[in-house]
Amino acid sequence: MRAIKYLFIGVGLAGSLTFLSGCKSPAHSTDSFYTYKTECLGADADGSQRLLVWGTGNNKKEAKAQALKNAVREVLFKGVQGGQPGCNVRPIVTEVNAEQKYRTYFSAFFGDKGDYSQYVKEAKNRPDVEQANNNTYKIGVAVRVDCLGLEQRMVNDQIINPR
Repeated sequence: MRAIKYLFIGVGLAGSLTFLSGCKSPAHSTDSFYTYKTECLGADADGSQRLLVWGTGNNKKEAKAQALKNAVREVLFKGVQGGQPGCNVRPIVTEVNAEQKYRTYFSAFFGDKGDYSQYVKEAKNRPDVEQANNNTYKIGVAVRVDCLGLEQRMVNDQIINPR
C-alpha cells in the first residue's frame, strides 16, 4: 500500500515538472541580463593588443562601429581583465572620471568621424559573432588596438602624463 502511495506521488511530481518545464515565457529572455565582456586574445610585440569586443546597435553596421569604440574605451579607461594573459589590465588613463573631466575632448574623439578609428582595426582572420534579438544586434568582433599609439596620443593631447 505504501509503495503505491509513493508511486502516485512520484508520477505526480514527474508530470508536474514536465508540464512546468514547457512553460517558458518567450518575452523573458535571459540574454538581456548577460553582459558581454571584452576578452584578451593576445598581445603583439609592437605593443598592440588583440581583443574580442562586443557592440550593440539597430543594425550590424552600428553594432560593429560600437564594438570598435568599446575596444578603445576598454583600453583607455578600464584595462582588459578577461581572456588570455598578455593584455594590459591597467588602463592607459588612470585618472578617476577622466572621461567626464575631458568630456569635450572625448566626445569629439569617439564621434562618428572621430580619431579613435586610427587606433583600432578589425582582425580579418576571425569571423564576427552575431546575434539578433528584437531588432537589436549584438556583434562580437576581433580587433587589434594600437595601445602604444593610443598612449602617445593621450600624452600629446595632455590627457595623461608621460610614464
